[in-house]
Amino acid sequence: MIQFLHGTNIAFMKYRKLSYLFSGALVLATLIAIFTTGPKYSVDFTGGTLLQIRTSQVLPADQVRSSVESAGIKPELQQMGGD
Repeated sequence: MIQFLHGTNIAFMKYRKLSYLFSGALVLATLIAIFTTGPKYSVDFTGGTLLQIRTSQVLPADQVRSSVESAGIKPELQQMGGD
């Protein structure tokens, strides 16, 4: 058998309590950060449905919003350029 390192004696278990403490502190800091600031969802996790509506005339945004809300959807409206 080939040995590259001769006479190595690394005391991994000697520092286990310090490692437990460090790991626990990181977990606690992570939990505090999640519960105080909340997760910040990016585009990948927000989800949702995109609905494009084309009308023959320009409609007021509040009229479109109320119509969509009556269908049970909370809209985020964006007006696109016309033809």
